[in-house]
Amino acid sequence: MVKTGDQIAGYRVESVIGAGGMGVVYEATQLALDRPVALKVLTPGLGTDAEFRERFRREAMLQAALEHPNIVSVYEAGESDDGLYIAMKLVRGVDLTKLIEAGELTPERTLDLLAQIASALDAAHSAGLVHRDVKPQNILVDADDHAFLADFGLTKGAGDRGLTLTGQYAGSLDYAAPEQIRGEPQGASSDLYAFAAILYEALVGQVVFPYDTEAALLYAHLSENPPQPSELRPELPAGLDQVVARGLAKRPEERYRTATELTDDARRALASQPLSALPSVDAGNGRRRFSETIVDGAVLRTAPVITIERERHVPWRMIGAVAVALIALAAGGFAIGRVTHTTHATRLGVAQAGPVSLTFPSGKWKPMRVPSIPGLTLESAVALASTEPSRPGTVVAGLAPQAEGAGLLPPDLRAHLTTAATAQTVRVGPAQGLEYASLAVGNVPWQLGLLLVPTPGGAAAVACLSSQVMQAGTQPADCRSVAATLRLDGIHALPLGAGSAEAQAVSSALTLLDGERLTGRRQLAGATLPAEQARAAAALQAAFAAAAASIGRVNASPFARPAQAGLVSALQVASSRYKALAAAARTNDKAGYAKAATAVDRAERTVDSAISALAAVKPAG
Repeated sequence: MVKTGDQIAGYRVESVIGAGGMGVVYEATQLALDRPVALKVLTPGLGTDAEFRERFRREAMLQAALEHPNIVSVYEAGESDDGLYIAMKLVRGVDLTKLIEAGELTPERTLDLLAQIASALDAAHSAGLVHRDVKPQNILVDADDHAFLADFGLTKGAGDRGLTLTGQYAGSLDYAAPEQIRGEPQGASSDLYAFAAILYEALVGQVVFPYDTEAALLYAHLSENPPQPSELRPELPAGLDQVVARGLAKRPEERYRTATELTDDARRALASQPLSALPSVDAGNGRRRFSETIVDGAVLRTAPVITIERERHVPWRMIGAVAVALIALAAGGFAIGRVTHTTHATRLGVAQAGPVSLTFPSGKWKPMRVPSIPGLTLESAVALASTEPSRPGTVVAGLAPQAEGAGLLPPDLRAHLTTAATAQTVRVGPAQGLEYASLAVGNVPWQLGLLLVPTPGGAAAVACLSSQVMQAGTQPADCRSVAATLRLDGIHALPLGAGSAEAQAVSSALTLLDGERLTGRRQLAGATLPAEQARAAAALQAAFAAAAASIGRVNASPFARPAQAGLVSALQVASSRYKALAAAARTNDKAGYAKAATAVDRAERTVDSAISALAAVKPAG
């Protein structure tokens, strides 16, 4: 397990930026140059596949060759004991999806940002490269509104057809061009189709075809006329309708030849409308689906799949021919991936979204839309419904970023509970987790069983929903056997106790603070002149501030996170109190000094209590 402070091929890991089904992206420091980087480390098992290794090597070479101010630069690529890695420029900011969802994009700002990405795309296409996964999540925007095109993990040279991984869908369905869905050769025009879809989404706040099933979405890309932006935003000029229609043409030859040509036409169309009449878009009705699960665009993700194991062998060369038909028949927001041979009579399915997957007997469970559970927000979620009438129930799995504290229960969920929550420690494969056999959630007709496995970003959760009142002849579905198959790809499960690196970092900071506190308090007690008092108080102010900053940088486990945040807050308050004490001493304000001294003593006691609270943190159960 990679931890904060670990070194990978000359890079020191500082924190996790994001994770996906094929790897993790860390913020790291390149030790040789002392510069921050985004370090993309792929799942170790992928390095054993010769085809993938070649694809990875080409990814690094192709992206490194693209020297463009709007393309994330690649510094280095290689292999370490932790897996294949790429070191890239660290972009601090947000992806375009977040700007759309926050309603922060006016049409003018949209075109300012997309014009930069258009330049990057055109440069890649001029070099004979096709990105193949152009989407808002792969457009990063920094604080200066400088936009970057990220994640060339799916990049191919034009005409190169030999480096696609079997069983993986290349790209995101919301932005998939018709020829991409049909399995035909892709070129720059496929990227331009996705680019036009992004323009539409940024203008109106929702994707081009906001359908709830993949079958409907795929059909729409293949057969439906693209919507007009003015249908949802009548204040937009009709000229933008024409730009989007051409950009989303079904036939590649009818689309724009370059992305810059598209943005130039959009600017001209926008210029025909008074700027004061065009506010930013309210994106409350936008939505993410299928593989869009993690914030950072530099992580390669695969679409959710259900893998069905069957008794009958299907030749691999037939898979490409039937893939589209299988996807079109998928239900509940999942695609059907590869078909494999098994000698067992039981057919097994694997429901997966992003890094989360569950294995289930396909004759007893079926995929369903993810239900809402009050107080439990899940990302990368999948859901299964029992098909056995005598054993009704539902299983939901996903990532719970709000899970933290001793029992890992998200605060919102805890607020919905009507009875006490009791957990026990259980094993989930090689990992450990906390199991709540029965949680009573208010205003719902079912009981909730919950399994939580700690991860760097909170916890992986599997919820089992069963009726509070069972009919005669029925019993709850066997949720536990499905929950036990939980698998996380590219995300590490954490131990139930604090990690040694975490504890050591916090302990070192507190040990240093203890020495400075002792020395500083002695100097303050012995000071007789205001200047001496001010110097001693200022030194203590700096000591508490440094401890707060040092501990705040530690990537705490979800168990310790609330207590650690409380300690950092207490240290910051103590620093501010000593600052006030120093200021009163400098001005020889005796009344103010006495008042500040009382506040300092209170802040010191709060720090000691916070340290004790952090030391006492243990998982529930």
